[in-house]
Amino acid sequence: MEPIPLLYITGILMNANGCRPKKLKVGGMEIRSKRKDIRQQVIRDNNPDIIFIQESDIVLRNICTWSFPHRCYQSIGGQKAGIIFDALTFTECTAEHPQERIRQIYEYRKFTLNENLSSASLLDRMQAVILQTKGPCIRKFLFVSWHGPHKLERNLKIKMLKDLKYLVSLYLLENDIPVVIGGDFNLDLSKENLFQRPFPPVFDPHVIPNAQFVLCDYLKLDHRPKKIDYIITSRTLTNVSCKPIDVWEHLLVKYPSLPLAYHTAVLDHDSLSVQFPI
Repeated sequence: MEPIPLLYITGILMNANGCRPKKLKVGGMEIRSKRKDIRQQVIRDNNPDIIFIQESDIVLRNICTWSFPHRCYQSIGGQKAGIIFDALTFTECTAEHPQERIRQIYEYRKFTLNENLSSASLLDRMQAVILQTKGPCIRKFLFVSWHGPHKLERNLKIKMLKDLKYLVSLYLLENDIPVVIGGDFNLDLSKENLFQRPFPPVFDPHVIPNAQFVLCDYLKLDHRPKKIDYIITSRTLTNVSCKPIDVWEHLLVKYPSLPLAYHTAVLDHDSLSVQFPI
């Protein structure tokens, strides 16, 4: 008997904004319209079931509309972090409220137990939702989009990330489902000793396996000086693949006359493509 093929979910991690190049004027370059075109082109080409998005308020409006009928996309979230999902692939579990529950856990741990947690801005940088696949394999996932702070000192960024992991872990102890976290962490997580490696598997008998996290590392593109965007999953999710999407390549094809110096004004992050099995 031949093995049953794995069914995969395809996702994109996208910081949807650009930056203003130093000493360059962006006037007359129509940067905003180019940014919208490139975002939509990246989404069309990669055809994701789910998008983890940051700096996203405008994108949520121009992706989840009749004017972009690529998929049946719906959105959750706001300016700092959001999640876009295909309603033909997923059903939102509206009876479950992970965003609110994680906030309740935070407030109890910080104000009742007096635990040393980061400021409440941590919660404003996160968007969490539980989605269930429609079939043929039906499975629930906790999806989290995260936008790490940019201007904080490195040790405070690490503290906030540890607190995020801690709060999500506590939630998963109550709801044992796999989690996928996609975010702009503003940290090179491959250089930080914050995650257990996937091999060999080491399971703490007092911790539910879904609450143990693995960093999905990848090789950066040559033109990208550093990595700050990452996918993090539960240890129970195996055969996860992650790779960068060359946004500059899309820019060169669509806008060949745009000077290279202006590419970061359109999108200053290369998106990531991720696949994980149902």
